Amino acid sequence: MEPNFNLLAVGRRSIPDRFVDRIWRTADQFAFNGVAHVSETTMPVGDDSPPVPVLLVELHPAVPPVFIALPYPNRMQFFGQTAAGGPGYHQQAIAFARKVASSFGLALQFDDEAIDTTGYFGSGKRDRLEAAMLDWLKETCTKLLEQPEAESPHSGLGVPESMRFREPKAFLHTPRGPRSVEWLRAVAEDPRLGIEVFPWWDAGSTVRDLIAGAEALMWVDVRWKRAVSENDDDLLATIHNALTTAHRKDPGAALPWREWAEVIRLSDGQLQVPETLSRTIEERAAAATGPLIGYRRGPVRYRLSSRWVELPGSFVNHRDPYEFVAADGDRSVHISMIERQTPDGALKSLEDVAAEGDTDTLDRAEGSTMLAPIDEPHRRGGAEWFEREEHRHEHDDDDCDCVSSFVLQGYVAFEGELGVVTVIVKDKADLPWAESVWRSIR
Repeated sequence: MEPNFNLLAVGRRSIPDRFVDRIWRTADQFAFNGVAHVSETTMPVGDDSPPVPVLLVELHPAVPPVFIALPYPNRMQFFGQTAAGGPGYHQQAIAFARKVASSFGLALQFDDEAIDTTGYFGSGKRDRLEAAMLDWLKETCTKLLEQPEAESPHSGLGVPESMRFREPKAFLHTPRGPRSVEWLRAVAEDPRLGIEVFPWWDAGSTVRDLIAGAEALMWVDVRWKRAVSENDDDLLATIHNALTTAHRKDPGAALPWREWAEVIRLSDGQLQVPETLSRTIEERAAAATGPLIGYRRGPVRYRLSSRWVELPGSFVNHRDPYEFVAADGDRSVHISMIERQTPDGALKSLEDVAAEGDTDTLDRAEGSTMLAPIDEPHRRGGAEWFEREEHRHEHDDDDCDCVSSFVLQGYVAFEGELGVVTVIVKDKADLPWAESVWRSIR
């Protein structure tokens, strides 16, 4: 059973309006290297229930956040998925929930509705928590080995389900790097051999977990290009600070020296590094050998509902309910996956969906260039590209301050689903790449 918890805290008085800052300050006490991130949203917490205020509390940047919902004025509900973190993370998350509840005068309920699949909330026993984590790891590895061979490569364990990586020769991707099928078989037999992949195994904050957490972020999240946003800055600072703390606690610890040096360079001067430490990092980086950490040095596959698209790992992406958007400098990708059903609710046939895509998506205007279609048993597609000029400034004379771009516009059709694709590039030489993005949707 996957390790998670769902706890309810109830009090006699209403929770004050200014509760977010207090929760954030508390979260910092329990977070990875002492830095938490909190965001606010609204969502339903039960079937047919209206949306309620929800806080997403990130105690570790490599693990899904803890959800805190406020379904009633005097109640808080805590939910966390902890398998990707490990028993140390689970302990911290439960301790955080206890602290938040008590700070607002709420009592966590010890009843049938209090769920902790590891049993730790009720027992407080670390050995029981470790056993639950190892049971989950053993069960997960066994299931992965039972997958059809065609589906097994590029599987993930403890990495985001919305991403898949193309690490050469890897059977499995974990937060601590790729693993072979032999590793998977060994861990299915003895799950303690897989403890290494958990970014927060120990209780408290140990050198081992500081390094593991930093490496997990390097493997999965770092784009290995210069920082272009506040999110990039925060990510690089988190890694740098964790490794700095680990080195201070244990100067002899084995650290990812080359990648640490690269993180500092990518920050473009935003990270302040003492001269002595900088010299140590550069010297040890120069002596390091072996493969570099970082799945996103290569291509990444991103989930689009039930489909996938492949992009360079350097792309920044975001999605809303209607569109997946990814960009890197002068290249951007926009994809919408749309269900297509008949009036009686059945999936439309591949032929009907393809006909809609062809009619609704392709303009075939003068000056556009049609690409060779996708024509496969379970997938059809069409696309065209054209040059587009945009006016940056208005002028009274005939001079035009214009910028040109090249647009690939197309569709990919499946039974009951239509993908609408737009890829925009500034350099015409990137059009073959744009075509490869469109063709990668499957």
